[in-house]
Amino acid sequence: MNSQDEFEPIWAVGFMSGTSLDAVDAAMILTDGEKVLEFGPSAERPYSASERAVLKAATDQAREWNWQGARPGAAFAEAEDVIASTHGEAFDAVLNQWTGPPPQICGVHGQTVLHRRATADQQGATLQLCPAARLQHIFGRTLVYDFRSADVAAGGQGAPLAPAYHGALMDRFGAEPVCILNLGGVANITARLSDGRLLAFDTGPANGPID
Repeated sequence: MNSQDEFEPIWAVGFMSGTSLDAVDAAMILTDGEKVLEFGPSAERPYSASERAVLKAATDQAREWNWQGARPGAAFAEAEDVIASTHGEAFDAVLNQWTGPPPQICGVHGQTVLHRRATADQQGATLQLCPAARLQHIFGRTLVYDFRSADVAAGGQGAPLAPAYHGALMDRFGAEPVCILNLGGVANITARLSDGRLLAFDTGPANGPID
C-alpha cells in the first residue's frame, strides 16, 4: 500500500457461470478493489450439451436433497469436473488475448445449484459448487471464491459483488442517479440514489426459465 493506505491496482480475472447454464464468462479488469481503472480481454466458454446435462443433473439432485439427509456426492463431483475444466479453458481464452502484466488474482463465483431465500421464519441458504483447490492449481494464481455464502448468512440475497461492480461502473458515468439491470438466470438491479447511496436487490426470474 502507498502512503494514503490505498491498494495498488492489480489485474484480476473474474469468472461467472450462472443459473442459466449457458456458459462460463471470464473478464479481466485493472482494479484497486474499489474502482475499475481499465478493462482487459473477456471470453465466453459455452457449455456443451453433455456438460449442461451434468450441471442440470446436479441442480436437480440438489433441489431434491434440499439440505436434508445425505449430500448427493456423485452428482456434485461430476459437476465439479465440468466446472474445473471449463473455467480452465475460459482462463486460457482470456490469457491468449493478453500481452500485458500477468493477472495476480482470480475470482470464481462457482455454480449455484441450490438457493433458499430468507423468510420471516427461516434463514436463507445457498450452495455453490466450486473445486477451489483444483482451480487454484489450474490458474496458478491467488483464488477467491464462494462470495455468496457469507452474504446470505448476513441477510443478503447472495449477489454481493454485483452492486459493488455496478457502483464502480456508475462512478465512470458521473454522479447522476442511475440504474443498472443485470439479466442473469435471476435478474437483479442496482440503483444509485440522488444522495449517492446504492440500493440493490433481486427482481425475479430472467434467463433461467427461458433456458
